[in-house]
Amino acid sequence: MTGELGADIVEQYNDSPIAAAALPALTSVRPPYARIVTEVLRLIEIGPGNPTHISLPPELVVRASSSNRLI
Repeated sequence: MTGELGADIVEQYNDSPIAAAALPALTSVRPPYARIVTEVLRLIEIGPGNPTHISLPPELVVRASSSNRLI
């Protein structure tokens, strides 16, 4: 343990099946894929115009790689 915030927590992005199968299972950040697709289709449908910024927060999936280290 280094004592630095986040330095000792193993995590993975995209929440792939490998993250759940790893030993220990990896904590993962899961993007909101369904919402991303919905927003992309909506933006395509409305067509070109003013650029739009959309923020779609991901979900933290806590698994064994960090479960007893997260507050």
